[in-house]
Amino acid sequence: MTRLPQLEQELVAAAGRLPRRAVVPVARAAVATAVVIAAITAGVVVSDGGGRSPAGGTAPAAFGTDATLPDMLAVFRRPATPADDPDLTPADIPDRRPGEDPARARRIDWPDATIFLWPWRDGVCQSFDPKRVQASGTGCPPLDVLRRTGVAVGLMTREASAFASGVAVDGVDEVVLKPDGGRDVRLPVRDNTFVANLGPFAGEGARLEWTYAGEERSFDLTPILTELPAPTPHPDPVAGSISPPLEFTADGKRYSAIGFHTGRTAVCTRLSDRDTHSPLGYSCLNERLLGDALRRQPALLFAGGDTEQAGFARADVTKLTAGDAEVALSEPWRPEPWPGEPIRFFYVFAGARMPLTAALADGRTVEVP
Repeated sequence: MTRLPQLEQELVAAAGRLPRRAVVPVARAAVATAVVIAAITAGVVVSDGGGRSPAGGTAPAAFGTDATLPDMLAVFRRPATPADDPDLTPADIPDRRPGEDPARARRIDWPDATIFLWPWRDGVCQSFDPKRVQASGTGCPPLDVLRRTGVAVGLMTREASAFASGVAVDGVDEVVLKPDGGRDVRLPVRDNTFVANLGPFAGEGARLEWTYAGEERSFDLTPILTELPAPTPHPDPVAGSISPPLEFTADGKRYSAIGFHTGRTAVCTRLSDRDTHSPLGYSCLNERLLGDALRRQPALLFAGGDTEQAGFARADVTKLTAGDAEVALSEPWRPEPWPGEPIRFFYVFAGARMPLTAALADGRTVEVP
């Protein structure tokens, strides 16, 4: 996982761009799954509004300069529970801000993400862990931004995937995603947070809009979205990178699978019905993320559907099991231009019990996180 830079670029502040936050591990969450994963880039900005007052009507005033975090965010006025613990240690945050205290975090679960909020002396930190995307990020907008604009917007991007997440003060009940030429998507604010999956709008223009203190505010997403490449529906294998086929039977059905390199820094597996030769899908992972993961652990389960889940393992993994079920594990191969040691791919089918256990060539048995 990677850590996002700080959520603090103020577009009109005299201080200008602030230094980026260090890249370190975030909360030790379960590995997210995704069908296609490729190179990751991370960028975060904070909207400073540019608001205009709507005609007529009254609205609550903006929070004053003395408003504290609990004054502005109701989520911090509820008691903390054990589920709110993000499991962070001081070593996880070498660039900890003054007064930054993840022990006082609050957890918010969304269908597409898990968010943790915790205070620092002059602001709030947000840890954003999108589900089905193997990355997570943290940023720390100052209270002054929230007092003036009502919303701090953070962005996470990777190839054709992008998410916007945000912190919103009390009184901002929704944020509206407005794609160019498309239908508005109304994003509810829950526990002072919101989440938007921007992937469907890759290559298009869009903006976020909200109302704060009687003024309409907006933030332009177009520069981010137009830099995202369109999804690649069928990655092409690099010549010489294809593994020997793995043929196996699961739940009475016969399957064939191969591993390969796309030449776009991703290592993939593709599963087919062995009897009809019809493809059943493919799963890809960025080679850098894969290499980092296999240096930490012997195997990585990274993609899954309703029927099967796919993963990669080091060559010294001789057997994988899930409960009483043996996992279909390929022979070692090198997916050129893969720079590391030979690897294996594997499949786990529905009905198998987790977690995975890896038997290693040196005789050790390791549980796969």
